[in-house]
Amino acid sequence: MTDTRFDRGCHFCSIIALHAPGHIVFEEELALAILDYRPAADGHCLVIPRSHIVDVTDIPCNVAAELSALVRRVVVAQRAALNVSGALILNNNVVDQHVSHHHIHVVPRRVADGIGVSIRPRPSNSKSDLQKTAEALRSAPIP
Repeated sequence: MTDTRFDRGCHFCSIIALHAPGHIVFEEELALAILDYRPAADGHCLVIPRSHIVDVTDIPCNVAAELSALVRRVVVAQRAALNVSGALILNNNVVDQHVSHHHIHVVPRRVADGIGVSIRPRPSNSKSDLQKTAEALRSAPIP
């Protein structure tokens, strides 16, 4: 491992350290892609940082860049190897995160495959509410 942050109780850390079985698809210096053992579709991968990071806000920018590049690599491979049209790229951050190690799901998709995520929109906000929200986000302190 290139990072000393390791959690002995974390299943993903155990796979990274080769202490637990896992099907590694791609390995990079700071991240890797593994097959999900309970896939939503054939080829469903998880892209994870090598270091134990739970919250996306704790990911160093260089690791975030490598995770993003690896997600792209997985999607390209899924299209070529599995003859799929696209991918669902999903990350739960803290809320509904079943494994406390940051991970990005990359689920291969075909038209009408029955896989989906429903984000139910709320009633539209007024223009002034949208402006207030945008300003609050812009002025938030970001380390």
